[in-house]
Amino acid sequence: MGKNEEILNIVKLKGPILPVQVSKQVNDNILMTSARLSELLTNKQIKISHLKVGGSPLYYVTGQETKLQDYSDNIGGKEKEAYELLKEKKILRDTKLEPAIRVALRQIKDFALGLQVNYENKIELFWKWYSIPVEEAQNSIKQILTKKEEVVQENIINEETQTTIQEPDETPKETPRQEPFSKPEIK
Repeated sequence: MGKNEEILNIVKLKGPILPVQVSKQVNDNILMTSARLSELLTNKQIKISHLKVGGSPLYYVTGQETKLQDYSDNIGGKEKEAYELLKEKKILRDTKLEPAIRVALRQIKDFALGLQVNYENKIELFWKWYSIPVEEAQNSIKQILTKKEEVVQENIINEETQTTIQEPDETPKETPRQEPFSKPEIK
């Protein structure tokens, strides 16, 4: 068995795996192991993550994508917040997100898949959690796009300030009298 086949078997058994871990398994230096991993990647026998662990990507085979979640602790800052939000919601509408989360979703390519949807002659971007089926995503997006927001006319609660805005009274209130504005004379 050649080194490439040995490396491929290790990735199949233990993936996602770091290059340094593979090099220890095959008793070869990291440079040669990385070159062999690169060759397997070029031949599409393995995949590489966008997620980095200590600056190194993870190598895995098709079917091991869910194991990448074990390394989600290596995601930091807004990317981690975006990861958690997408994991919880499964589908996110790009236009309804704060800018920092929108940028972060573009950075976590292993978990967030962008879907362009043509709706009312406009293209909208939605983010899908990587493991949900496309059919489920389509149904969720349809629900989001056809959802009608109910308007309450009696009392509207402003969520930002937690104050209640009520309809104005019918009775006119007396307004303080103001002096008319006088124009200066030009001579």
